Amino acid sequence: MNLTVALLAGFLGSSPGVAAQSGVPQPRSNEATVGSQVVFYEGPVTGEQARRVAAILERTNRDPGRAPAKLRRAKAGYFLWLGFPEETWRHPESAASASWAGRLVSAAVFDGAPLTVHVSDRTLESRETLSIRLQPEEVFYYRGEAFVLLERPAEAIEELRKAVELQPKVVHYLLRYGEMLFAEWRDEEAERAFRAALELEPQNARVHYLVGEATFQQGQLQAALPFYRRAVELEPDFARAHEMLASTYDLLGRFDEAIAHYQRAIQLAPSATLYTELGITYRNKKELDEAIARFRAGIELFPDDALLHRNLAGTLVMAGRGDQSGPVWTRALELYRRAAENEPDNASHHASLGFLQADIQDFEGAIASFQRALALEPRAPLTWGGLGDAYISRKRFDDAIHAFLKMVELQGNDGFAIHRLATALQTAGRPGEAKEAFERARQLGYPPQ
Repeated sequence: MNLTVALLAGFLGSSPGVAAQSGVPQPRSNEATVGSQVVFYEGPVTGEQARRVAAILERTNRDPGRAPAKLRRAKAGYFLWLGFPEETWRHPESAASASWAGRLVSAAVFDGAPLTVHVSDRTLESRETLSIRLQPEEVFYYRGEAFVLLERPAEAIEELRKAVELQPKVVHYLLRYGEMLFAEWRDEEAERAFRAALELEPQNARVHYLVGEATFQQGQLQAALPFYRRAVELEPDFARAHEMLASTYDLLGRFDEAIAHYQRAIQLAPSATLYTELGITYRNKKELDEAIARFRAGIELFPDDALLHRNLAGTLVMAGRGDQSGPVWTRALELYRRAAENEPDNASHHASLGFLQADIQDFEGAIASFQRALALEPRAPLTWGGLGDAYISRKRFDDAIHAFLKMVELQGNDGFAIHRLATALQTAGRPGEAKEAFERARQLGYPPQ
């Protein structure tokens, strides 16, 4: 089935009089003028087809109050109206933007049927019509992208895998496939995809960074370093690469190098996370006053960031200034609880609340928060680690070992995770198993020498 997609140069709702109509009669032509903009209608399509398009495109919308796709009903059936940000059509590559949107809709909804996309705006000098016919690998790729937008990762990975099999030397296929594998904690498979891309584009900073990420996630810190270094050499303003290079240096105890890269990342893209990480590095370096200063600087810029408050409070206690920490703990707890209440299905909010509750020695509360987080997202190794620590604090050693085993299952090559399991086994009076786990952690480079 062919579909002509109606593209509007601006968000839907920018012309309230039209958007508010409950039904639209079938137009005499495929054009309807809205102010200085031209909207194209085509129909009929089935309600299910149109709803699928709307669901996909809603994921791309920047303004949650305005959906970029709406259904309109007429005697002949449903008509589809799609809208995209105005700058899409002002961009010199507007045709390419329209092509991407058209391919996405075509591949996801009509399994690669040819699609014609009309782009028109009276402020543009000409109207372009793009006839899009997909190759088999393109169908798989764009179907994969659609499943990403629909938050169906297993199906996305399968479609992207098919695209890579058909065209193994297309870098953006490899990267998207690797990114989805990485998001699903399939780190070794992701690393293979990223390394295949690196062979094709050895001067691509992003590819070096992604290989570093996959290597880092497997606990191979020394192996990750050269990839992060090369990423910032190739692209000196790559803020995220500076951050991950700094994080790796910090974990290896190379604090001055970590501080330099955190400071560079803050210059490029300041965030509450970066101020938190910089403060933690100063704390690891035993420079507690510097750490406190960095946490306070972060709070001035990001006053509602709970993690900055949590780390400031903990560091004040470490520095012997616990009398100043009370209001900071209270504020952190308030922020974490508010986040968890506002988004009860967000696993990270419950996990963060659990870590804070452990900080203030509310271990029963921490266990409940971690369990709630893991019910929502069971593939979260750090949350399993936090739960294991909380169980140890309550002398529930068997439960702690189970939690650390789950952590190791998710991060099998992470020496830190295995070391925590070894400690739990030792505490539980299982020295033989503990010795074996300690040795494995040491072989993986933890603790760093």
